[in-house]
Amino acid sequence: MTHRGEPEFHDRTADRLLSQYGGDLAARLDDALDVEAGLREALLQVRHDAAVDRLGWVLDVEAGLRAVLPPLPPSSHTSTRSARRGDDNRFAWPVGASDRLSLRTNPHVATAYRALTRDIVVDGEYLTGDDARDLDLDLVRALAHDLDHAFTLGVDAERDRGGDFRRGLERVRSLNLALRLDLERGTGRNHNGNRDHPHAIARDLDRVRAMIRVLDRIRARSRRQGASLGLLLDRAHSRARDLELALGRAGSDRVLTSTIVNIRVHEVARAIGMVLDRVAPALDLDSVHAFINDFTTADLRAVDLDGLDLAGVRWSETGTRWPAAVDVEELKSRSEETPPCSGIWVVRSGTATVRGLPVDMGS
Repeated sequence: MTHRGEPEFHDRTADRLLSQYGGDLAARLDDALDVEAGLREALLQVRHDAAVDRLGWVLDVEAGLRAVLPPLPPSSHTSTRSARRGDDNRFAWPVGASDRLSLRTNPHVATAYRALTRDIVVDGEYLTGDDARDLDLDLVRALAHDLDHAFTLGVDAERDRGGDFRRGLERVRSLNLALRLDLERGTGRNHNGNRDHPHAIARDLDRVRAMIRVLDRIRARSRRQGASLGLLLDRAHSRARDLELALGRAGSDRVLTSTIVNIRVHEVARAIGMVLDRVAPALDLDSVHAFINDFTTADLRAVDLDGLDLAGVRWSETGTRWPAAVDVEELKSRSEETPPCSGIWVVRSGTATVRGLPVDMGS
């Protein structure tokens, strides 16, 4: 005699056991497998490629040539001209002190520099995933501006040459827009918002790498369409490379903080290059601060300071040469000697007097 209930009972028992064992297996696999370690391993090649690209920021080829070649005799004409313009030879290319004063108040340069100073932390403190996502968004938005400008310049130049450039640039713009929308919506964040999901990271990295490949292809063609377009696409390519590095962030909090600060430095350099329509200078963190604020050896006698924001400017009692209209003693009262008794002063926020006329120094 058979019992109809037995097969159903055994089926339920088997299902329950399979479900139990399946749950146990999943839990043990979760303990055994390190998804983040796997992601870091997958990104090793990306980080290696990015590090190779960054060698251009570290190696000083001209310094190497100067070390092996005999020095050229100084040119009195060049020396006189440089002194008259107040050129500063500490940087990658000659730039006058008046240009640096103007650049530090340019909206693009000032915004990039403020973002850099905001992300500089004291020893023992580190930036977080929120800071990294702020950087990601800043990069994709700046990249969108570069691409829109390049599209206008490039399409006008290629109007009668076919549509390869247009199609390539439209592809990059489309990828960047999709990435921007994801970042603005916070797509890929986990429940506490502190870490992006590995699948979202992989998808975003694929987009950026596709952008870089297309930019590599159209940059070569842009060389025939004008220097400005070439500089613009070089800047976009550099930003895309930094975006790849930022999105592929892995490692300790210290590494994350260093990556963010280094990319912020690159953004300041790119802003300077954009304003001057030149190749971005190769600046590190120290030289960025010097470029923006250090006027301790500058000859400013021919510079019109009226209306310029001098807050944060470092100047020297003996090295800085001010216009005759500047009341140096009044400027001292608006500055702080750093360090004390050094003769080096840093202008505080407020106003200084130029022959009785207030000069706004910002806040």
